[in-house]
Amino acid sequence: MKDLHALLQGNGRVAIAAVGMGGVGKTTLARRYVIQHRSDYPGGVWWLSAGSIALDVSGYADRMDMRSGLPPDWNEERIVQHYFDRWHQEFGDRKLIVVDNVDRFGQVKDLLPRSGLFQVLMTTREQLQSPVKSLKLKVLSPGAAIEMLRSLMQNDAKLDGAMAEAEALCKWLGYLPLALKLMAVQVGRGRSWENLRKAFFEERVRLRMLDQPGVKLADLSEEKQRDYSLRACLQLSLRWLEPEQLSNFTWLGVLPEDATIRQGMAIVLWDVADWEAEEGLLALYESSLLSRGADTWDGATYRVHDLLHVLAKELIEQPRSIVGKDSLVGLGLSFADAQGQFLER
Repeated sequence: MKDLHALLQGNGRVAIAAVGMGGVGKTTLARRYVIQHRSDYPGGVWWLSAGSIALDVSGYADRMDMRSGLPPDWNEERIVQHYFDRWHQEFGDRKLIVVDNVDRFGQVKDLLPRSGLFQVLMTTREQLQSPVKSLKLKVLSPGAAIEMLRSLMQNDAKLDGAMAEAEALCKWLGYLPLALKLMAVQVGRGRSWENLRKAFFEERVRLRMLDQPGVKLADLSEEKQRDYSLRACLQLSLRWLEPEQLSNFTWLGVLPEDATIRQGMAIVLWDVADWEAEEGLLALYESSLLSRGADTWDGATYRVHDLLHVLAKELIEQPRSIVGKDSLVGLGLSFADAQGQFLER
């Protein structure tokens, strides 16, 4: 956190980069930074998704009463720069823009502020080139992983009474924050350490056999082993959902990868009443399958992790009935048909 803050005190843009690895906590670190250092940016903080910068900027402009009639021939770049200029005119102090989940710098370069007191923080899996500075994230240390597990379990007595099992779990999970969050949920719900261990190892072997039959996990690189560990956690977390919750999760695959999810969107997506949408979102959040965004005038917002979004999208075309012991039930729809149903609602 100190290194990140020090980098952001300069004039250059900063990228948090963890090359080739998901689940290491890039977005989590960015959110923690915003919470701890919001007062260092009295001009305000805007959180944008790389795939929907123009839409997100327009949303902030709406909430700050900065929207005005713009020429219909203006492109996204011109619209975004206009609202950045308006923001700077009304709030001249230092400001922070967070751009989450950047694939490549060229994707966002023309949609970042060109002048004014702006600092830009990006999260990405790629090593971005100059003028972007990078802060590479590593997996957690064993001690930090235990502290994270303790925090996630809210100092549950089950942790103090099974420290050896907890330390082993952290090691199996490759000290990846996302994997720890997913499995901490299951421990908190009463799953025994032993049954969790068995399920995890069986699922990790199953995934490896599907991808690389005949290859031992021990012969793979540490990064590849961590990848299988994370995938096993994702699969188990979905398998242990209630059928309705799994269906709700799968429908999230229809949305853009970095969509900001609100209750109103869930009402349409799941074709349910407002209270059912709220309950559905909370259920997925409490299972660590959604992350919480900023609260807005119309309620809480959520986001699905990009790795989970890939799974949701794949499940859309999975059969509606179980075809194997470890298979997940899908919607039995083509992606185009699922999108069509969503748009008709």
